Amino acid sequence: MGQSEVYECMKKHSNKWFNSMDLAKILNVKINVVNRAFVNLRRFNLIYRKMGEGHYHNSGRSMFYYKIVPDNKVLRKGARYNKDELVDK
Repeated sequence: MGQSEVYECMKKHSNKWFNSMDLAKILNVKINVVNRAFVNLRRFNLIYRKMGEGHYHNSGRSMFYYKIVPDNKVLRKGARYNKDELVDK
């Protein structure tokens, strides 16, 4: 399991925002595998990231949501979505 499987799964559902727990359940892997893939995909500007409402298991850590960048778009380095944008559930 690597970043290519995470990327392909996100590409199938390109209009949906994912957090690492959701994607880990879909792919049947551990969360840290998905988080590492997200880091690499963000490094190459292939996914968007935004902060959502909520925390991981009351740990106080913010939950982030990720969405694939469309093929016809280019994400400039450091770009993010607005915080007030709603998350698809």
